[in-house]
Amino acid sequence: MVWGMPFPKEFGASRPRGELVGWDDQLTQEFNKLPPDQRSTFRYAARFMYYISECLVIPPGRFIGLEYPLTRPVTTKDAPTRYQISGRYQFLSSLFVLPNGILVVDGELKALFESFERGVHQFFPIKLMTRAGEFDPKEYFVLAVGQWLDSFSPTASNPSAWRENGSEHYFIITERKYMSKLAFSRKEFGGAHLWRERRISRDFLCFSDALASAVKESGLRLPKYFRMQEI
Repeated sequence: MVWGMPFPKEFGASRPRGELVGWDDQLTQEFNKLPPDQRSTFRYAARFMYYISECLVIPPGRFIGLEYPLTRPVTTKDAPTRYQISGRYQFLSSLFVLPNGILVVDGELKALFESFERGVHQFFPIKLMTRAGEFDPKEYFVLAVGQWLDSFSPTASNPSAWRENGSEHYFIITERKYMSKLAFSRKEFGGAHLWRERRISRDFLCFSDALASAVKESGLRLPKYFRMQEI
């Protein structure tokens, strides 16, 4: 069995309103430190910022434009380090989404993920700030999922649940009744527990049945995730 989590679209505990603090300056400094030949590739700091923001949410080796290098794995110096929340929330989900589709997990969920796949995924510390500028003492981490697989089977899925998005890429319908009609190949995802799909639109996360069960047993709050078909 396999489970799918669409990224939440509406603001709330799983998508808190706010803004990244200091990330523009951080990436501008990184851009200025690049060797001249690399700096000339991007030409402007803003283009470098866009490139890094894409590297955080799509797989390495992806083409994003004629004037950009292929995407690459991110490093500590690339990841944002502060997020200031502008809304009021009684709690935040243990996994939530920031602007540009960046994923954040709390320390408890990080530990759970690593108990299944240590060393597979990257976690970069990020501080959460209130509107008054006070720091949340709880640990949070930007999550860069380390597995991008190709297990979605359009031929085994009900055609009402997906549609084409260019050449061999797909949009999926993320309502429960449609998610149950999506099929994923065990041959392709094998023993993976947490992954993203190369050919499905970026705002989607997959869990193995074992990981989904462990998340449920932990009592941690996550965005809704739904059972899908395994073939």
